[in-house]
Amino acid sequence: MADNPEVAPHSTPTRVPGDRSISLAWNVGNPSEGQQPQAELTAHYFKGSGYIARLKARTEGRDKGWITHHYADLMGRPGSVIDQLEATRYSAKNLAKFANNALAQVRRRFCDDDAEITAYFDPASEHHTY
Repeated sequence: MADNPEVAPHSTPTRVPGDRSISLAWNVGNPSEGQQPQAELTAHYFKGSGYIARLKARTEGRDKGWITHHYADLMGRPGSVIDQLEATRYSAKNLAKFANNALAQVRRRFCDDDAEITAYFDPASEHHTY
């Protein structure tokens, strides 16, 4: 899997900026029953503590024109922490830099066949079969 550049996370993720957060998502496998399994890397800033990047599994669907997400890893599993950085103040520039660094770490660990990371990009893993 790690040798194939067409397999996420080597492909370009969907990038969605939020309020003091950045979400990067990749489709994993094929949709089933209107739900697309995905791996999501989020970088958040939390006031008083700093930045955290976490890799999680989710499904994406559409309901009456709305995009919905169901986070499997929040149901008893918190996802995998990729990086943390203490900071007392928020900076959009620092968040973007932090998110890009976390993305580079996920890609490197994926290439190194780190099982903790590759499982998020395998539609047959426990992250996507619940």
